[in-house]
Formats: sequence, C-alpha cells, structure tokens
Amino acid sequence: MKTTTPREEQEVILNYDREMETWYYYSDVPKYNHKWANLVQAERKEYNNTGQIILLEGTVTGSVNINKRRNKKERAVRQLQDDLS
Repeated sequence: MKTTTPREEQEVILNYDREMETWYYYSDVPKYNHKWANLVQAERKEYNNTGQIILLEGTVTGSVNINKRRNKKERAVRQLQDDLS
C-alpha cells in the first residue's frame, strides 16, 4: 500500500466548473480527506495500511459551508476588549 505524501508536498485543491456548476475536490492530506469523505462522490480513493484515506478525488455532492476559523486566542482577546468597552 502507499504511504502518506510528505507533509511539504501535501495539497488540497477545490475547483469550480462554472458551466457545470460543480465543485471538484482533490487531496492527499488524510486529515481533510476524512472530513470531506462524506461530501465527495469519489472517483479515486486510496487507503494506507492503517485505513486512512491518503488520496481522495471526486465531485462534491453535499452542501458545503467554508468558514475561516479564528483561533481561541483571537476570540479571547476580542472578548476581553468587548468586556472592557
């Protein structure tokens, strides 16, 4: 079986085809493949010997809401500033 791609070479690609109104997903990052597995109709899916999805490629079929997460420190600082105001 294949092993995980070296960290410095890992990538996640989301492409949108405007004519087909379809999102396409490709990734060799196991962490994100696990999160996206139920939203992607897989055309290619490869596993390593521990059962991790090391490659996932296909069409995004579910509804996706992509938000930029703020880290806990930023939220704590903002909350403190609000409390002091």
